[in-house]
Amino acid sequence: MLKADCLAVGSLYRAVLIQRVVEYLRYNLAKSEVEITLDLFVETSVPTPLRLLHRGGLDGLNATETLTPDDQHTRRFMDLHNASAFDQVSYAEGAWNIFEPSPEGYTACSYRRLTDDLILERICGGEDAGDIPFTLWETSPIPAGRWVCRLRLCLRGASYTAQVSKGSFYICGGETLLSLIESCDLPRCTEASRAEWTALFKAFLQDYATTPSTYEVFIEGGGDAHLPNRVASQTSSVRRMFVTKAYEHNTQWFTIRRDPGFLIDGQFLIEVTMLSESPMMQIFRSCYSYVKKAPASKLAHSGHGLCN
Repeated sequence: MLKADCLAVGSLYRAVLIQRVVEYLRYNLAKSEVEITLDLFVETSVPTPLRLLHRGGLDGLNATETLTPDDQHTRRFMDLHNASAFDQVSYAEGAWNIFEPSPEGYTACSYRRLTDDLILERICGGEDAGDIPFTLWETSPIPAGRWVCRLRLCLRGASYTAQVSKGSFYICGGETLLSLIESCDLPRCTEASRAEWTALFKAFLQDYATTPSTYEVFIEGGGDAHLPNRVASQTSSVRRMFVTKAYEHNTQWFTIRRDPGFLIDGQFLIEVTMLSESPMMQIFRSCYSYVKKAPASKLAHSGHGLCN
């Protein structure tokens, strides 16, 4: 099995609730790049740091300043939610209001953007570490209250080669993710480093690992490009969501809702298989992009008659 794009997040304090994780996965095959944007919706009664564990070797930074109503990820999130029956979203007075399920039905929960400078400190997984079992970060303390913050992660070259370049990869969470790390990744470590990696992993499992109430995945194409992939949700816990016409050419949306009677420990698995386009289709897309972007006066004298 190829490696996956997989995240686990948690806190040392049980008073912290990870209410929602929204993941925007965008990849550029031509540039061998994968960018992962994570919005974390957190509720806590005590100031506490978060720990995040992601499978593979990645670089990460705080991108909360980009979490605005005009941001392309945020617009996509709000537009698609409000066009569906899944957790309506609004923005007012600097806060995101999400209607979430509760014992009484649906309750409006308000999350303010974390305006303080959030520090993301890498605990393990240095820049030259290659394709490693996981990267582990810790944030600076999150204040008491309901907050949303944004992190941006990028796969490093060795992990991109192992996870994506072979044409298929997996997105997974919960027990599925943790079992893969324990059974597949840790045994591949060198004998000299295996004990250290195993100790870090077990400490995360014992003290930090927590299951988000809701996990959302947006698989995005770059720009106007159609998505060169086929997605098959592999577990019954994954729900493929309706995507409106404005986004259907470059977005696929999946949700996973924790439910003790149905979804065990938030585990899920989604397979993404990238489909290569024929040369003729690549030429067509190139022409289509040119026509869409070029001024009409330029097209009239350009000789691109087949694309008009």
